[in-house]
Amino acid sequence: MIRRALFCAALLTFSGTGYAEVPSQLIRYLSRPDQAREIDNSFVNEWDLSFGTCRHLAARGKSLTTFGDIRFDGAGNPVQGAWKVFADFSGCGQNHRLTTFFVANKTVKVYPMLPGDTLTDPLLQRDAIGNVLVAAGMIKPAGCNQFRVIDTKFASFGLLSKQALPGRDKRSWNEDWTVRACNRTGIATITFIPDATGTTIKVSPVKLLGGSSH
Repeated sequence: MIRRALFCAALLTFSGTGYAEVPSQLIRYLSRPDQAREIDNSFVNEWDLSFGTCRHLAARGKSLTTFGDIRFDGAGNPVQGAWKVFADFSGCGQNHRLTTFFVANKTVKVYPMLPGDTLTDPLLQRDAIGNVLVAAGMIKPAGCNQFRVIDTKFASFGLLSKQALPGRDKRSWNEDWTVRACNRTGIATITFIPDATGTTIKVSPVKLLGGSSH
């Protein structure tokens, strides 16, 4: 319970590029005790799922990014738009960035994201996970059925896509996702390419990291 109290206190301050454009209504909404608790719970669950239970977690500030216009009803609740809250956490000898994504469409849905700084949204992340886990099959030990993505890192932007939908950023981009299969850990390099229907996902063969058990 101590860790949740720490999270609530930290969530009252937001920082990051473009902070001035963040609607004041959204700041007030996210500062409500019930919303602070919801974000707390999401971060705790993300950590526990990826790294195991840790009783003492600390966040080094939290940042907020919005996507498009955020609209509100008369009670100050978001009814349209999307945003994400992310922070760098430390605990039990580990340091990780955690992100929670929110989508408002009359009601607000919460999407815990993978650890790290992936540029994917919840739907693209879901699709990419499936591709990565298939690729991770080449490093799994015999009889292993435990697969987890434990980190994501944005690597670089790539070529412009001629097939990207109008109004969308045409740049492809590359990310390195760290995958754990039981006692083996590898890196999957992924290229995301905007296209006419969404995004093409290309996953390179997973590279086994040195020090992993064979």
